[in-house]
Amino acid sequence: MNTKILAVLLVALVAALGAYFYYQGVPAGGVESTEGGFVLSASFACADNSYFIAEFPDANSVVISVDGTMVRTVPFANDTAGQRYEDDSIAYVFAGEEVTVTDKSTNATTTCSQPQDPNLAPVNFGDAGEGPGSVQQDVRLIVAESIVGKWKSTDDAKFVREFQEGGKVQDWYDGKVVSSGTATAFTSDNALAVSFPLERDVVYIQLKMSGSQAQTLNFKLNKLTPDELELTYMDRGGVLRFTYVE
Repeated sequence: MNTKILAVLLVALVAALGAYFYYQGVPAGGVESTEGGFVLSASFACADNSYFIAEFPDANSVVISVDGTMVRTVPFANDTAGQRYEDDSIAYVFAGEEVTVTDKSTNATTTCSQPQDPNLAPVNFGDAGEGPGSVQQDVRLIVAESIVGKWKSTDDAKFVREFQEGGKVQDWYDGKVVSSGTATAFTSDNALAVSFPLERDVVYIQLKMSGSQAQTLNFKLNKLTPDELELTYMDRGGVLRFTYVE
């Protein structure tokens, strides 16, 4: 995998996350579906009491936003000591789950970490000093961890789809389990057997269900945030929208 942050691969999620968990006003990280794929994002709270969201729209830059307003776009510099982005005024070095920010005009440095959230795995940028190949983001793992929970259909309040740890899934209707099975996230690089062409930089989810609906279902992941889940049904068409229950 390219050692730069592959926001394109993390075509994903989940969203801007688009509707975020907030920690002292700071959204948590995730991925957002865009026309070209998913954009990797992560929020940070810093030791100097500042905070920001870092989004990686491509492999060549990071976009820094505060309170929903873009502050600056900083180009990628190198990956010899973590993922380093810098311009004439500031430098960001992403390593592990943290980022070190240096104001080049004053040489002031602060360390920023991702807010802890039991419902969302932090983004790991690889260890500083590992050099090329240090970043090994797996969008399938991010999706599998972020989707866990109960999701209620926006079209039918009686229908709830529950994604569980370990790739298990259950469909509930009117308070009763009507089918169960497994859920597997995949991309064109790690394809499963399907009858439709796979787009690059897109995450899909395959459900193998038994019970009242014993069948294999394939979905394109459009959106996954802490509050919203949107799937396109690839086998028959249509969009399924859910809101997070618990």
